This record gives sequence, structure tokens and C-alpha cells, in this order.
Amino acid sequence: MTDFRQRYAAYDDWAKYYDLVTGDRGPMVAFYRSLVSDRTGSILDLACGTGTITLALAQCLVECRQTWGQFRIVGVDESSEMLKLARAKDARPEWLLCDMRVLPVEDTFDLVTCCFNTVQSLLNDNDLVEFFCSVRAIVEPGGVFAFDIVQPDLQYLIKLHWDHPACAVTDGTGRRLEHRRNYSYNPRSRILAIKHGLIEAGSEADGSLARVSIEYRQYFTPEIDRALAAAGFAVRQRCGDFDKSHLNAASKKQIFVCSPS
Repeated sequence: MTDFRQRYAAYDDWAKYYDLVTGDRGPMVAFYRSLVSDRTGSILDLACGTGTITLALAQCLVECRQTWGQFRIVGVDESSEMLKLARAKDARPEWLLCDMRVLPVEDTFDLVTCCFNTVQSLLNDNDLVEFFCSVRAIVEPGGVFAFDIVQPDLQYLIKLHWDHPACAVTDGTGRRLEHRRNYSYNPRSRILAIKHGLIEAGSEADGSLARVSIEYRQYFTPEIDRALAAAGFAVRQRCGDFDKSHLNAASKKQIFVCSPS
């Protein structure tokens, strides 16, 4: 099993800039909110980061005429700094620091989510199936497990992208910052390595305010389908984007909505 804590502790340095550089998550929030119904009483958000999706789902439960204390909502992440920011936004959810594959929870949940391509951080088939099995054990018989990943674009991946300017942002002090990314793809392992850096506009790249390196395995739909089936999930819906468009070869995303089979 890959040591997630060793890799994702790197997000501790990136945490305070995470919301600033992530961009618009409105379509993602809207999609996952659509999975909440008046029968949803418990939600687990895996790799919750600073809690954006977790808190949006909690608000959705409140709008379904539930009050805090009548439902359970849990956010799990490997980064203590990410969770510190999530707690600062709202301390009422349960914020748990742990490996998302080895969860210290005993109850089952009506809805389990894993957003923002995090499933691709599982770098081999065994880890993927193991993760899906651990999730299957905590999803209610009539519950839902939903996650999103990127659709592999091999023509794009085989090109190296060095010092790619991702976006420019302004922090709370008015300082102009540049988010840059370097990409490296290994076609044999199908692992894309991404190095994120944040610099003050006009400064040299080696003067980064924060850096984080991550690796994403590229998974195709049939591989995900097989792993889900092996773990005891049936796929209810496949989407090619958060607008719920049909998943096809031209889709940029792969979004799966599953239930225990």
C-alpha cells in the first residue's frame, strides 16, 4: 500500500493557497449537491481538503429541512493544515485526519464522495480495488458512492509541459501571484507527475512561496468499471462532465455514481 501520509503531508505547505488557486468549483458543487435527497442523513467526503464540498453538502441537508445534530457529516483528509482551514470555516462537521482507505469510522453512510480527481492518486490496480472495497464497506445498502476523475488524453499527455502558467491570482493583501505547473508523463506506468509552484508576479521561479508535487494514474473507463465490480459496486450513472452530459470519447471528465450491487 502506498504511503499516502508521506505524499499528502506535502499539501500542508500548499493549504493556505489551495482555495485561491483552485478556481471555480461551482459546477462540481452543484453536481454533488444534486445527489443529496430528503432521505440522505449521513455524508462522508473523502479527501475533503479545505471543506468546500463537505460544507456545501451540509448546507444542502439543512435546506432539506434538517438541522445540525439530526444528520452526520464527516470530512476526511491527509493534510492537517487543510483540515485546520476546514475547521476554521465551520467546526460542526467531523473533520478526520486519516488515510482515506483506512477509515476510523464504524457507521455506514448514505452518501460517500471523493472529488477532484483524488481517486487517480491511487497509483496501481491493487490500491484502486482496495480503496473501492473499503468504501463499499461503509456505504448503506441503498446508498451512493460518487467520484470524478480526468479522462485520459494520450496525445496531450505525451507532451512535456514545463513552467506552464496555470493562472494568476490576487491574495488577500492585494499581492499578485502566479500559479505555475510542470508536467511529466510516464507512458509505461501511466502516471502523470505534476509539480505546482506559486510565485509572486515578476519574481524568479525558484523563489516559490509554496510548492507541492503530486502523481496521478491515468485510468480508462473499463478499468474503473472492473475495479468497482470487484469491490461490489454497480454503476448507476456515468457522466462526461458536471453538467451530467453523457460520457464519451470526447469527454474531459469521468464521473461515476455507484451503489452497492
